[in-house]
Amino acid sequence: MSITIEQADSVIKSLNQNNPEWFSAHEFIGRYIKMYEYNYIDMLVEYKNKHTLEIFKTVHNQIANFLSANQNKLGISLNGQVTDMNVHHLETPCSKWDMKPAE
Repeated sequence: MSITIEQADSVIKSLNQNNPEWFSAHEFIGRYIKMYEYNYIDMLVEYKNKHTLEIFKTVHNQIANFLSANQNKLGISLNGQVTDMNVHHLETPCSKWDMKPAE
């Protein structure tokens, strides 16, 4: 199982209410977990069953790659990095995504 365009779009719209200009990958993942907890758990279990090391990092990279591959469809653009709190409550660098203005 993986994230869908519809889910990502819904998360981005939700994040847009807080800050209409940009969001961090950590914010996206945190909101995705809140909105689609069962799907997130399914992704973690999928990699656990494959005996993947660093399951969280692997799933989060999958989400980041999805955002990057679909940024035009989602109306976002990658714009460097920021330091932000991750799901483990550690401040680490992550991608910064700008929201493109609606046309």
